[in-house]
Amino acid sequence: MLATEFDDAQSQLLASRCGRDLLIGDIINVGTGWFSDKSISADTSFQELLIANLKLIKQK
Repeated sequence: MLATEFDDAQSQLLASRCGRDLLIGDIINVGTGWFSDKSISADTSFQELLIANLKLIKQK
């Protein structure tokens, strides 16, 4: 999937690491109760942050 969006190996690697970092971070944050504010769900914030970060990598 990343190979279809990112042409070069460095961008693919950055996008892959970004996704893993966000996923692991969300698992830890939800598990420890740090996402107790319900004004935005953990799922929504994960999706929005992932999209924003991938857009930044694509612009690079």
